[in-house]
Amino acid sequence: MGVKNIFQTDRAAGVFIFVVLLALFCFSRVHQLADSRYSTVLSQSLYQHGSFTLDNYRLPREEPKQQLGFISDGDIYQLQLANGHIYYSYPIGGPVLSVPFVALFKTFGISPFLSDGSYDADSEGRLQGYLAAFLMAIFGVVIFLTARMLLPLGWSVVIAFGSSLGTQIWSTASRSMWSDTWAVLSLTVIIYILVTAEVGKGKIQPVLFATMLAWLYFARPTNAISIAAITLYILIYYRNLFIPFAITGCLWLAAFVLFSEYHFGSLLPIYYLGKPMMFSGFWSGIAANLISPSRGLFIYVPILLFVGYLLIRYRSDDVVFRRLRFLSVVVIVLHWLLVSGVVPNHGGHSYGPRYFTGAVPWFALAAMISVASWRHWYGDDGRSQFLARWRIECSAGLLLLLLSILLNGLGATSNRRWRWNDGPPNVDVAPERIWDWSDPQFLPR
Repeated sequence: MGVKNIFQTDRAAGVFIFVVLLALFCFSRVHQLADSRYSTVLSQSLYQHGSFTLDNYRLPREEPKQQLGFISDGDIYQLQLANGHIYYSYPIGGPVLSVPFVALFKTFGISPFLSDGSYDADSEGRLQGYLAAFLMAIFGVVIFLTARMLLPLGWSVVIAFGSSLGTQIWSTASRSMWSDTWAVLSLTVIIYILVTAEVGKGKIQPVLFATMLAWLYFARPTNAISIAAITLYILIYYRNLFIPFAITGCLWLAAFVLFSEYHFGSLLPIYYLGKPMMFSGFWSGIAANLISPSRGLFIYVPILLFVGYLLIRYRSDDVVFRRLRFLSVVVIVLHWLLVSGVVPNHGGHSYGPRYFTGAVPWFALAAMISVASWRHWYGDDGRSQFLARWRIECSAGLLLLLLSILLNGLGATSNRRWRWNDGPPNVDVAPERIWDWSDPQFLPR
């Protein structure tokens, strides 16, 4: 097959993946308007008024309430009161990146406000749902394009759909504009650029690359793990790029500090200094994030057990695979350790292992490398020689993938699974519920 035909096939496959994912994400009826509530109000404020404050809108105003490290607008923890102004209390990265999309949606009459200018949560939920679905459909395409540099067409399609439907991408990131939604797409593009450089199909532009990593941090601070690991990777393997890369990163960090000092009077916004980094109940979080019936990663994404098996059983000595495998495993482990101490470590009102959403791009990269090494180990001759084992492994992988898709599909389509958080008792009041095997979130109450 010629290069032109391969490109046309890849392009058709990419369009197919985008259309199918967009349709599935748009028609999945659960919209988790939790932490992301008011995020598109900030986006609208930026393009309408050029302001990070939300003072220009008719938002609910309640008696100020002391939260952990900041003062909220009553019980509305998504709104922070500071220096006489009202702000969105979560990271600004996602809302800033969403500005052109929110502006476009507004031309079609979709915004967080009703015609009389009053805030409407249902309208914002629809807006966030459409935007999150669009971004996560793009995520699936980028995963496919990354996989194509390491795998044949069919396997790349499987990994693209598996990463999008069998993980928190479907059950969490595509449901509303969580801070992870923009972050996972940005990280996926960053990994794509890394892989193109490793396989000799592209080059890393240090200024652009450092800028993307900076905005990854602005979208969600837990991405500091990925940023630190990639920075060290650049220093070791692309030393000639490091000086412009590091200077650009420092300039973005300085700009972020100036922004925070101007608005909040602190080096960083409170979300970056407060509860996301306050460790409590670490050891229970370590176990809960992996195996608890309502938050366990291996319970809701069991395909990762197969990926782990392949990584261990079929290690490749290929230099590219060895580098990328080590990078992905290190980031995943460090991410697990970090989120295990996050307060609250039960994940709040969410579905499944929400705290691992930001690691999904690394899961996908690990899957690509493990499958490529697996196929290489068998080869054409080996596959016929060990046909029974190959079939068993394929069957086990397919079963775990289908189970992962089913479990995450339930979180995206069943409001009863989302309402599990409300109890009784409410999971925030009784976080021990995440260990109750008689009432796991994936089963109807």
